[in-house]
Amino acid sequence: MTEKTNPLKIISRGIRPLLGSVLLLILVISLSACRDLLKDNPSPPFDPPLQKRIDQSWDPFQHGKDLNIQFSHLSLEDGLSQSTITSILQDSQGFMWFGTMDGLNRYDGYEFTVFKHDPTDPNSLSQNHILSLYEDSQGVLWVGTEGGVLDRYDPNQKTFIHFGQD
Repeated sequence: MTEKTNPLKIISRGIRPLLGSVLLLILVISLSACRDLLKDNPSPPFDPPLQKRIDQSWDPFQHGKDLNIQFSHLSLEDGLSQSTITSILQDSQGFMWFGTMDGLNRYDGYEFTVFKHDPTDPNSLSQNHILSLYEDSQGVLWVGTEGGVLDRYDPNQKTFIHFGQD
């Protein structure tokens, strides 16, 4: 049987454009359904990006003027424990937290406080290599470390409680 007379080849050539149209229709219907879901719940399913909290009155677009925004380069000389930053978080109190491969750094706008693992202190950071930082809805800081241990920071005691450590 030749390709011109083979019924399967003829059918498959006719189905390809139809299949593409059907897939496109499914995509349009799916996107339409998602749009309808967002209409019912206008707030996004995630938190907005971190906002400047140290001075809430700061408005980058005030009076439509371009502002001269100045950036500061924070380094080891300023008290940062290491120059390789692995994670950044601004907490609800306005502190900036920087995870590094050599400790956790809290910056108050003036100076750093460095938290490191101390083998003689079970309430110190579980490891120095920080992978992630997260603040929950109660304002609790969670620190994810390279070893898979999750540390919860107690700001009153300036100590850490470890989860997932043997």
